[in-house]
Amino acid sequence: MTSFATNLTSKNQVGKKLISHLSFLSLAVLSLAVVACQTSQPITGPDGTEHQLIGCSAIEYCYQKATAVCAGPYKIINTNSEVSGSEGSTYTTVKLLVKCGK
Repeated sequence: MTSFATNLTSKNQVGKKLISHLSFLSLAVLSLAVVACQTSQPITGPDGTEHQLIGCSAIEYCYQKATAVCAGPYKIINTNSEVSGSEGSTYTTVKLLVKCGK
């Protein structure tokens, strides 16, 4: 193989590895973004007992967070969703008020 061909093959392999690493990094960042968008905050509910206010970008993530925060069953007290942004770039915020336990 000529020096030019060897150098070209080596650069091609480096490029493939770089793309592979960037793809993995992008997936990791996206996963963290999804997890980071889930929040929970203890608040006093309408009946005077402790409830959890869960915030997330999609209702299924709120359900997952509520199950984790409550370590089991919970009762949904109220839900709310809001879409914000402008044309072509919108973001949904979902709030779920839950009471842990049955």
